[in-house]
Amino acid sequence: MCIRVYPCPITVVLILEMKQLTIISGKGGTGKTTIASAFAALAKEAVLVDADVDAPDLHLVMRPEIIEQEDIGGGEVARIVEEKCTYCGRCEAKCVFRAIDEFWVNPLFCRGCAVCTLVCPVDAIEMIPKTLGQVFVSRTAYGPFVHPRMHIGESGTGRFITALRNKAEEMGKKENKALMIIDGSPGIGCSLIASITGVDAVLAVAEPTLSGIHDLERALDVAAHFGIPASVCVNKFDIHERNTARIEQLCRDRRVEAVGRIPYDPEVSRSMAQGKGVLESGRTHVTEAIEEIWRKMSDGLE
Repeated sequence: MCIRVYPCPITVVLILEMKQLTIISGKGGTGKTTIASAFAALAKEAVLVDADVDAPDLHLVMRPEIIEQEDIGGGEVARIVEEKCTYCGRCEAKCVFRAIDEFWVNPLFCRGCAVCTLVCPVDAIEMIPKTLGQVFVSRTAYGPFVHPRMHIGESGTGRFITALRNKAEEMGKKENKALMIIDGSPGIGCSLIASITGVDAVLAVAEPTLSGIHDLERALDVAAHFGIPASVCVNKFDIHERNTARIEQLCRDRRVEAVGRIPYDPEVSRSMAQGKGVLESGRTHVTEAIEEIWRKMSDGLE
């Protein structure tokens, strides 16, 4: 936590700079969300963000109470004005996305290119703003939680994640929180880049499989490209200890800190299926490992 002191003609103003930690994974299903929910419980003074906008599921274990909702706009879609349309069919012929059928625009297919407005001889087509989805601000037992609901078939995940992080930063300043924990998107695409840009550190969660190792390398490449300090933990390390050793050797080769190993425990999946965080099931080898990883990560953020 970093505090800046600025002199003021009347008094001294303290501005708390909120640190940001993003939990990432090269592939889905590594346990990223499980660890994010556990960190939220351990941090106590954090704002939690679910930045996996394509498949958000952190709300299933956080049991949020929604207090605020905001629509997120993005781009435009075409709409045919029936009163003006002469049914010439030029718009349908020129639409490469096949969004126009029987003189009606399907908003799921329309990509807002506006070609139809250019070919219409009577200006019967207009472009109207569209909504990507909603950003929710909720209360939880562990603090503020910002999470998304993206409309089916929409793109623009980078824009959406930026809106989520901006809202979380606003909540953090409002409630004087010291940390933002972001449950990032899996993979290496636009969603991941939007999840890690400008953060103070990332924690990559890996699983000891061949695909897990391959995708971990790619995720670390993205973090390195943006100059963001990365650490790695291995989840379910004991299902293949030889691959776990390979991951830890990879970390040494890249000069990336391996901050811990989490053992496999079927009770974790049962707890998540019941809508409970991993720490709610009592003290186990899994919770002890996560607590140790959290200590190392939080020390590095001070």
